[in-house]
Amino acid sequence: MKKQILTMSLLTVFALTGSIYAVHADPLAGRMMGEMRGGGMGDGSGSGRHLAKMARVLDLSEDQQTQILAIVEEERTKTEPLRRQMAENRDQLRQLTHADTFDEAAVRALAAKKAEIGAELMVSRARTQNRIQAQLTPEQRLLAEKVRPLMQERRGGMGKHRNNDCYSRLADCPKTDARL
Repeated sequence: MKKQILTMSLLTVFALTGSIYAVHADPLAGRMMGEMRGGGMGDGSGSGRHLAKMARVLDLSEDQQTQILAIVEEERTKTEPLRRQMAENRDQLRQLTHADTFDEAAVRALAAKKAEIGAELMVSRARTQNRIQAQLTPEQRLLAEKVRPLMQERRGGMGKHRNNDCYSRLADCPKTDARL
């Protein structure tokens, strides 16, 4: 029984620690609505909910919470232009894909630009993770490290998107009228 409780606790802690990384990895997953404006860590939406859970499980102090939120917001602000460029790149690629004639050179140029932007975003995520880890006590870091492998297994590994495969579950897709 104790082993089950410990396992579940560790899974929860890792889930919450991983949430900060996930939120930064997918900036559109949730906005920091209210947290930086005195609303606290948990506003019930997106990243705020994940950060609030992490704060409870890791027993983050008010100072740690404030510093972590500032780190995430600072990096999000720095990467906003890159994320905008990535969205524009996707739109351009979509247009090229559906064009009457295929322009391989243009697609290659977009692919190269996407790789460049992706590298910058990856560096930003790593920097953010490092800065967040620096805010944790040694005990909090140890606890977070212990649950990380369990959480990665639960999520299907790093970088795996959950529930985003519309082709395998076409009936559940929002726009099923446009079946292929």
